[in-house]
Amino acid sequence: MTTRGYIGQVYELRPILSAMEDRGMPIDNDERLALGAKFEAAQRELGAELSRRAGDIGNVDVFATLNPELRKWFKEHDVPDTLLTARFTDKDGDIYRYERRNVKVPVIGPDGEPIEALEERWCRVYDFNPNSAEQVKEYMRAHNHPIPKDRHRETPEGEQPETTAEKELRRLAARTGDDFYLRVVEYRGFSKLRGTYIDGFTPRPDGCVHTSFTFATAIAQLSSRNPNIQNFTKLKPTPALAHAMRGMVAARPGHVLVEWDYKSCHVLTLGFLAEDDQWMRLARLDMHSFVAGHLLGLWDCAQIIHESDAELMARFKWLKSDPERKRVRDDQAKHGILGIGNGLQAKGLYDRYMESFPPRPCPACNGTGKETGVRGPRNCRECKGSRFQPGMKIAERVLEICRQIGPKVFAWQKRVQRLAHDQQYLRTEFGHQRRFYEVYRWDPRRNDWGHGDQAEEAIAYWLSNVAHAHMRETMKAIDRAGHAERYGLFNQIHDALLFHFPEDQLDQHVRDIYPIFAAPSQVLRNRTAPDGLVIDCEASWGHRWNDMHEIDLRPRRTPKEAACPSLVS
Repeated sequence: MTTRGYIGQVYELRPILSAMEDRGMPIDNDERLALGAKFEAAQRELGAELSRRAGDIGNVDVFATLNPELRKWFKEHDVPDTLLTARFTDKDGDIYRYERRNVKVPVIGPDGEPIEALEERWCRVYDFNPNSAEQVKEYMRAHNHPIPKDRHRETPEGEQPETTAEKELRRLAARTGDDFYLRVVEYRGFSKLRGTYIDGFTPRPDGCVHTSFTFATAIAQLSSRNPNIQNFTKLKPTPALAHAMRGMVAARPGHVLVEWDYKSCHVLTLGFLAEDDQWMRLARLDMHSFVAGHLLGLWDCAQIIHESDAELMARFKWLKSDPERKRVRDDQAKHGILGIGNGLQAKGLYDRYMESFPPRPCPACNGTGKETGVRGPRNCRECKGSRFQPGMKIAERVLEICRQIGPKVFAWQKRVQRLAHDQQYLRTEFGHQRRFYEVYRWDPRRNDWGHGDQAEEAIAYWLSNVAHAHMRETMKAIDRAGHAERYGLFNQIHDALLFHFPEDQLDQHVRDIYPIFAAPSQVLRNRTAPDGLVIDCEASWGHRWNDMHEIDLRPRRTPKEAACPSLVS
């Protein structure tokens, strides 16, 4: 067994993935079918809400005389008033109703010239269709919202075309404060999700779906297709539906599901690569809460960094007890810290997660817009009297806090970019290699090098690669010990592995698997981890994937302690 290069990272892993494909992911078919009904009901309800909010944005067809459908309706129904509540569907699946309306129609005036006049006519009124780009743009025009442009395409005239793509709608929602656009994105996602998770997860006679794992990504992250079993969300399209989606992944009678997950893997690995002891310590405790507390003005990072681990953990627990503080932690601090691992600057961070950085009351003036001046109150210099701190400034502040915490991390990123630029490739500790041709680009206006198209990729590649390659080595170690077959290893998602096996083996499973997850890496070694990097892990078990119970691993904090036979769950 080797740990590096094609043999160690691909050839030796392929048989393990083939066995996982054969085992399959267990699916409760009744729950899958019920989930389909939930998707349809949720989409109908959301469509009705959007139609109410959009008003008459949908198409309206005016009839000069009764059309055949209306004539048939009046012939078959004794009470024409019921027509006002009826809904029809055309050949394209669009929903409409009939109403009597005063509309402008062309008529011949007294002088024989055509004019417009108001007349009461029967009209076919279409419900607002969120899938219609033109109707969504009509809503924007009606509310004086700017129509986004596609910055990656050009028309034959050299102009950027209008777009209603998801990313641009999310940006527009953040810019205007109108969540209508977020609801449109949610509605559009239902059709895709139904096709992916309802039709695509029809189980075979053995009660499982069987995917095909691939090595298609450029960062060593495994992928899967037909179906993709590695892309189950926790929040989309709604937390309730995401919960139900995971609920269709269920163990057979007498069996359990167990999920093992590396904790803060990417954040810890970044500190390891930069040889930053402080960054690694905070990654193991709770880097996201540490930064969020400073961002909210609850503490000063420079002062509390000297507190004990127990004192810091108590602070972090208190911060997460409040939903609003936790939102700042999860939406802003977490995205910022993970964004650093991807090489994002403030603008890139804000553009990617715009909806997570809404304006907040200016912290410099406490949202008053004023500050004390020599001659009395004056406009705040930070918010210039607007009383709010824009989202872009918040993103800048998150990165500024992180630079104060981990200067070695940002220095390491610059070294990686320089190395990729100089030799035009990067080779990581696990032997993966990738070419880079435009990390820096010459800027003749500044007469200096500036960031090229691959500036962020050079940083993101190295970090992501070693994290995913480390997971491959964990899978190989589990398989060598015979535990992949014994405990039914069937899936790998990011930093987690999932197993499916008889419930009476649960205690022994934890005793067998924990030492492998907690073992030092044979490859990732440097000054901060001379014996090999150890990444903490957590585990949970249950009969359905949406109802898992945490396994208390505290008696097993080291591989040696893991031999203890007791299990607290």
